[in-house]
Amino acid sequence: MVPEKVRKEVLGHFPNAINIEWHKLPTHFEAIFYLEEVEHIADISLDGHLLSYKKNLKTGDLPAVVREKSELEGEIMSAISHHTSEGIQHEIIIRKKDFSRYLLAFNVHNVLTEIKSV
Repeated sequence: MVPEKVRKEVLGHFPNAINIEWHKLPTHFEAIFYLEEVEHIADISLDGHLLSYKKNLKTGDLPAVVREKSELEGEIMSAISHHTSEGIQHEIIIRKKDFSRYLLAFNVHNVLTEIKSV
């Protein structure tokens, strides 16, 4: 059962969210939903405060510097923005010519901080 304050927090930030799926985790609630046909995942504290959210992105919605650095590594397969109190980070999945896939992590300053095989 999801407390009303948790539901209100999500709908306060995302009033047009549809198809909300709730998960209670040990430390917080997770809400998976769609907003303007884009999947979002929000983390809400047990006491009803938005902690962060992730949003699927189209390649064209990435900051130019993140897109350009990612394209140097390979073909962009998917992109996610992670919104926190510190700013927006990005996670990009790329595919190399040999079909191997890698996760690229960019910090809030759009600096590439990690490359790992996935």
